[in-house]
Amino acid sequence: MLWFGGCTDNLSYDAVEELDPLDCIDGLAGDGVYPCSNVHYRAYLSLGEINESDQNANDIWGWQDPQTEKEYALVGLTDGVVIVDVTDAREPEYVGKLPEADLVATSKDGAVSKSSTPNIISSSAQDPRMAFHDDQDGGEGKGASAWRDIKTYQNAMYIVTDVNPRGMQVFDLEKLRNVPKSAMPVTFEHDAHYTEFGVAHNIAINEESGFAYAVGSTKGRTCASNGGLHMIDIRDRLNPVYAGCHLELEAGGYIAPGYIHDTQCVNYDGHDARYQGREICVSSAELSVLVSDVTDKENPQTVSVFEYTGNRYAHQGWFSEDKRVFFLNDELDEIRNGHNTRTYILDMTNLEELRVDSYYQHSTLSIDHNNYVVGNRLYQANYLAGLRVLDIKEPTGSAMSEIGFFDTTPNKTDIEFDGLWSVYPWFENEKIVVSDISQGLYVLEMDP
Repeated sequence: MLWFGGCTDNLSYDAVEELDPLDCIDGLAGDGVYPCSNVHYRAYLSLGEINESDQNANDIWGWQDPQTEKEYALVGLTDGVVIVDVTDAREPEYVGKLPEADLVATSKDGAVSKSSTPNIISSSAQDPRMAFHDDQDGGEGKGASAWRDIKTYQNAMYIVTDVNPRGMQVFDLEKLRNVPKSAMPVTFEHDAHYTEFGVAHNIAINEESGFAYAVGSTKGRTCASNGGLHMIDIRDRLNPVYAGCHLELEAGGYIAPGYIHDTQCVNYDGHDARYQGREICVSSAELSVLVSDVTDKENPQTVSVFEYTGNRYAHQGWFSEDKRVFFLNDELDEIRNGHNTRTYILDMTNLEELRVDSYYQHSTLSIDHNNYVVGNRLYQANYLAGLRVLDIKEPTGSAMSEIGFFDTTPNKTDIEFDGLWSVYPWFENEKIVVSDISQGLYVLEMDP
């Protein structure tokens, strides 16, 4: 037995850790404002703080400078992208903004050229989700876009936008090293402007191969007229070059035959031995899931087209790290099928014959929007249900479980296109950044 003489009361007092009011305590975080579980509030920047104009937020991505180790949130708005230093999770700094590019116009022969007054409207007007969206032009007739997508590669940022044709912007993120605090926020200019297409709904990058894939690009060259895989060589990171396209007319179905809404492209090392070492894209293509072999950019091949029961709008998905399964979200099934949030789990062990292994049924009534895998966790941005984190060690509907959440809209529970748009979960120390359409940027931390 150990004996401590003297100030036992003081010893007990010192051992009590003071609670942080920003932490998730008894189901609420941020001084008791936000419903939560195992996810802690660290900071919030409203739309008014990161944008001078009255615009909404959309996509979010992140970047860590390999030289300075600073961490940045890249937040899409309806009129550009803002860059926020989130190295100190509790004290984020608004670094600056990259406004959207000048409009580009599509000529009759399909070539894309710059124009100050084009009159082009994206085929997104045919998107069935438009029956539920009221902000596809940026709101109040501003002519901006509710959709902007952001990815990074080799210290460069790549940006595409839907509705209005603006091509792809490329921005050298290494410039951020030279921005003094006294100059913040800075208005940046892009370093390259790729105009082989006008609009694109999304962009994916395979960092192993050095190729980018624009999808939903309905105005521009070649396959861009139908929104298939528009392939871009970005190995010279600030000089993107058109590499090819893949159009599978059995995919898509709402906007155009072959239309792809989102994709993930990887150097495949999964369980189907026939495709080991090939570059494979798995695309959420509205009424189907499309698997493509894009190893040969001049001769890409369709591997399979898969339609699943209950499909209303295959929106986005992500491989498990062992590539055994693919976690798919459907953006319209909750609305049209009348059930709670549902995550489909596709068996990917045979790329030529996909199947739904099972699905995870959430306790929430909301639309699932974007989800990403880090290790054994699936991070989901589920609109008005906020951030949801699932344990996927055993990736079946019956074995998966929710291990954390953070609700940015505590007073809303409807099935609406509002709330959390996306999540970036790849920073170190469990730091997570999320974008809320109507509110702005949240910096969060999750328990290990």
